[in-house]
Amino acid sequence: FKLTCKEKHVIINVFSTKRVFMKNITIKQDIALEAIKFFIAEKGLSPTIKELQGILGYKSATSIEGFLVALEKKGYIKRTSNIARSIAVLQV
Repeated sequence: FKLTCKEKHVIINVFSTKRVFMKNITIKQDIALEAIKFFIAEKGLSPTIKELQGILGYKSATSIEGFLVALEKKGYIKRTSNIARSIAVLQV
């Protein structure tokens, strides 16, 4: 599963500073959250870190892990450690 350039632009263009400010997350975290929600809607299961790397265009799994940790701390997602595809979106 990989987003086309057009799909990435659509997701990125959905964001506004006001929306991100109200969510209390960074733009990159918001993009990661939207990518997770999009993947779940399309595939019916949550993405792996490797899949998120491809979707978001990151070479480092550490960056993706950082987004997931931040989103979990802020209450947007929940993960079960050591279980693949365990990302659950808690807030819209």
